[in-house]
Amino acid sequence: MTDHCQKHGLEAGPDGKCVLCHREEEGVFKVYTSEENRIRRKATTILMGLLSLACFICFGWMMLFPETFPVDLGKKQAEKAEEKPVIQPESIKRGADRLKHGAQKELGEVKALDNVHGRNENSALPDQTGHEKAGRTPPLVADTAARDSKLTEMLRDFRNQAVSAARNRVKIEVFTVSWCPHCAKALDYMDSRGISYTNHDVESDPAAKKKRDFINPRKTVPTFLIDNAVQVGFSPSGLENAINTAAERRVKKQENW
Repeated sequence: MTDHCQKHGLEAGPDGKCVLCHREEEGVFKVYTSEENRIRRKATTILMGLLSLACFICFGWMMLFPETFPVDLGKKQAEKAEEKPVIQPESIKRGADRLKHGAQKELGEVKALDNVHGRNENSALPDQTGHEKAGRTPPLVADTAARDSKLTEMLRDFRNQAVSAARNRVKIEVFTVSWCPHCAKALDYMDSRGISYTNHDVESDPAAKKKRDFINPRKTVPTFLIDNAVQVGFSPSGLENAINTAAERRVKKQENW
């Protein structure tokens, strides 16, 4: 009959000790009995209950008596958010210097204009006041308005010249067929106006036909591709407007650069 350990109930060796008994003696681990495990579980349950009760009491006390807590984080953060930025003296000084510099520059420009028109500090005010009383535009104001008007006119002329030059760079592709009278009119018009274009016959060019069908699902002719803008059908005014729009788009793109 095999002997068993009295402590652990396992098979024992010649010395009457089981494997667990030897490990306990070697200090590998401690094996608790069922009674010891029951006590440990009970102690752990009591400890967790006490911790939960303490947290519940603290939370309830904070909700009922918030004034007893030294720091209210929510209130402190709200007060911090409402704080107004403090303007440093250096910022005030820099702003004042910029205003002073701008005023001096403007005064210098006014004095320069007065010197051009032969006015001084004493004669400028009566001259202006006299013109205002007579209902006439003061010379300085009239000169400024004339200068602005001339500058605006120059800018308009320059833009018109830029658009006219950009018309020659507009890429025009027209998709036609040989028997279409509207196609013939469109080609004759562009030839008479000196408009550069590339003609694609969709009957003899399968690639052109495929491209025409893609940009114009109605598959009609003539179809124009003007700087990636599609124009279907022909009329002199419609074609001119499309070319001008493409040219203005090119000029605007250059101005944005």
